[in-house]
Amino acid sequence: RSIAAATTILATADMTKKIFPWVSQALLFFVGWLTWTFLEYIAHRFWMHKKPAHEEKYVSSNHQYHHTHPTELKISNSDRFLLLSIGIFIFLSAIYVHNYFILFAGFYWGFLSYTFMPVILHRKWAKTLFPSLLQHHILHHCKFSKKCFGVTVTWWDKIFSTSAPRSYQISEKV
Repeated sequence: RSIAAATTILATADMTKKIFPWVSQALLFFVGWLTWTFLEYIAHRFWMHKKPAHEEKYVSSNHQYHHTHPTELKISNSDRFLLLSIGIFIFLSAIYVHNYFILFAGFYWGFLSYTFMPVILHRKWAKTLFPSLLQHHILHHCKFSKKCFGVTVTWWDKIFSTSAPRSYQISEKV
């Protein structure tokens, strides 16, 4: 269904390109971002959690380290600033050239949200801004490491039935 929806959005974007150019660009950006969220889910579920911790390769073992030390993030604030600067450049370039490059810009901004989300979710104000995503993230770390694979969105877990049971709630102490 997701592929059909993305195809429909792309076709709509192509048809509206001449009549409503900004609608077309917004739809293409959304499809790029949506594609990232799907690939993020697939990578997290099947690549970063596929083997026991002692058999993991670099990326997976690095991810396992993140599970045991969730606040010790391997990407620095200066790295994030550089990635954000690149993202702004890509977005403005995509708007300027006004073509399908905006798909890549949406994909890159999905990646950017993935790099910022762990920092955001480990802040006290995340409980107010992203309550369900925070719960999803904490349940993945603390109770269900084989569920709740979405990092920036939770709908892929709902679609593929990898969400935590609804009966589990996180403690206020967390």
